[in-house]
Amino acid sequence: MFWEKVRAEFQWDSRNIIFIAVLLLIPISLIMVQEQRLALLSIISLIPAAIAGVAPKRKKRVSIVLVGLFMGISILIGAIIKFYMTEIGAAVFIFLLAFAAALIAAKRNSPIVMTFIVPVIGIGLSMTTIESALAFMIVIAINAVFAFGVSLIFPEREVVAQQPQAIMLTEKDAKLYGIALGAAMAVSTMLSFFWDHSGWIVGSTGLVMRPYFNKQVSRSLWRAGSIIIGMVIISVAYYYIPEITRTGIFAMIAILLLAGFHKSTAYITPFFVTFMTFSFLLYPGSNDKLIAQYLLERIVWVLLGIVIAFIFGQIFMLVRKIRDKKTVV
Repeated sequence: MFWEKVRAEFQWDSRNIIFIAVLLLIPISLIMVQEQRLALLSIISLIPAAIAGVAPKRKKRVSIVLVGLFMGISILIGAIIKFYMTEIGAAVFIFLLAFAAALIAAKRNSPIVMTFIVPVIGIGLSMTTIESALAFMIVIAINAVFAFGVSLIFPEREVVAQQPQAIMLTEKDAKLYGIALGAAMAVSTMLSFFWDHSGWIVGSTGLVMRPYFNKQVSRSLWRAGSIIIGMVIISVAYYYIPEITRTGIFAMIAILLLAGFHKSTAYITPFFVTFMTFSFLLYPGSNDKLIAQYLLERIVWVLLGIVIAFIFGQIFMLVRKIRDKKTVV
């Protein structure tokens, strides 16, 4: 019974591993010519391709480009908010964005804006300059287009019949949940203006908050566990393994595993993204103090985002319960 549940949550995709392995030839080439930082950025920019995977039908593979563009533009928007808005202005803007995303999710049963774009905009608040955000957007867009081209090489497959997509958010709950999500994201955004890399707070809030208790608890536990385990492992690895050996290796292993497990229902994506992000932040040099700083920051910011999401998620569920009781009466 236990192993059946494990197999149900962790699904392996060998075809996607091969796909990403081919795309890694470019970062490997960059490492060979001593362009390690650009190679690391190139590896990180393959996240959309790893997540989207190789769709059975070629015409559906354009999703790789769309996910890449969504991610790159969202990061840039987050950076623009950080550098051109006040704390209050940014919080209000994020609130309205999250509220609108909830309405869209309910009306069209398409939660991508609410569950992906808005949280990634929050992550963009961690960018140190507009220029770096723009550079990341360009690299991720170029790699997404290239990945789409490579994906067309893979033959088409029969489409496996899937269950209809479950309704994540009903129109009845949309406004109420939009207010709760917007408030949670606004609070996280306010905090993000006072600490380094604190866009992680905003991102975590949006990535784990859901309108259903079990779903939110599951994502919160998976995200917390993935981040803590991932940060501890890579911190120890960076401490003991010589720099010339570790450059890019952790990031490449992480993107390959992310590609392999991209269909899993278990929320383990943060575990692999942590390896890539941390490798990029610590290059070209690191010391014990810097490693400890990033270890503490990443864990604390992520846990704080999870706590904020949990508080506002509980408020939403409590108010919804009271409303439903009044409706029955």
